[in-house]
Amino acid sequence: MIGNLREMTCALLQSRGCTVMTAADGKSALALAARRRSDVAFVDIDLPDISGYVVARTLARQGGIPLVAVTGYGQPDDVRRALAAGFDLHLKKPVRLDELERALGEPDPVR
Repeated sequence: MIGNLREMTCALLQSRGCTVMTAADGKSALALAARRRSDVAFVDIDLPDISGYVVARTLARQGGIPLVAVTGYGQPDDVRRALAAGFDLHLKKPVRLDELERALGEPDPVR
């Protein structure tokens, strides 16, 4: 997630007791994921360097991390494309608090 939206989402998750790690772009996210195992990864589709789809495909190949697409794209084809790239769940911006909580509370997010 980019800029203020990422910061607000991180603050919200931290207020709920979550430990949050952030990356401002896809390559940094992949490097972070290689260093630290996460319980869930929220990935924006539109990243400044590489696509969130590339991030998802890479992380999905590594396995084990539930991946949540966070995007402004919400058409049925967008959801299908995200799931095909390896995302477990697709959330359309603006993401509601109950959607974030559902994504965190489900060990294996539903599609």
